[in-house]
Amino acid sequence: MNAFNYTRIVLQILNLAVLTVSSCALADEKVQPSKDEPRAGVDSTEPKQRGALTVFTPDRKFFASLSPAGTIKYCAADGAVLRTFHQCSPSSAVFSKDGALLCSAGQYNRGVGAIKVWRVADGQLIAKLNSESDEVPKLAFSADARLLACTAGKSRINLWEIPESKLRWSASLNRGITSLSFDKSEATVIARCADKSSKRLAVVDGGLIQASRSEGTEQCRIHDDRGELVANEL
Repeated sequence: MNAFNYTRIVLQILNLAVLTVSSCALADEKVQPSKDEPRAGVDSTEPKQRGALTVFTPDRKFFASLSPAGTIKYCAADGAVLRTFHQCSPSSAVFSKDGALLCSAGQYNRGVGAIKVWRVADGQLIAKLNSESDEVPKLAFSADARLLACTAGKSRINLWEIPESKLRWSASLNRGITSLSFDKSEATVIARCADKSSKRLAVVDGGLIQASRSEGTEQCRIHDDRGELVANEL
């Protein structure tokens, strides 16, 4: 074997080794959560100015890492990437309370965006909802994950039925909204506002609800705008 052939064989072996190492690195891809302490994904999340946004499942066994480049990586707690989803400029996200669904909101050009809901077990997109505002929406699942409350703009709330992608109602408040949640009875949507007040809206039709506490008790009786009893809370 002459020196030329020997050198060519050595180079081929080295190239094969590099390719093998690169393939293994891709197969073992891991993502590190943001160093900023993330909140469990049962409340609305806000975007960070730089880097990826991290949202954990309520049990903190999994997390989603949202990249401004348009990828959402669903990962185990150790950072191992289990699935990759795609959405233009994802800006906020939330997990359902059982961790089975992941919802994220993204922006297209000119303020037009979309809200997507995936089933993380198989990566299936089960709902795609219109988002007509350039504001980052606040997101909240009901306990059974069949309803999704989200803001549209600064003061409007939309309640969607999942997976039908059907808008049940849309209601506007006269003040900015900072977060959304459902009450224990799942009968009302609670909107916490920028002026430190809270507003309650009936899940059935979006009507404003008045809450009054019984004197000497911790029970809270929830009435709708027609005066009908909606729920009792302890």
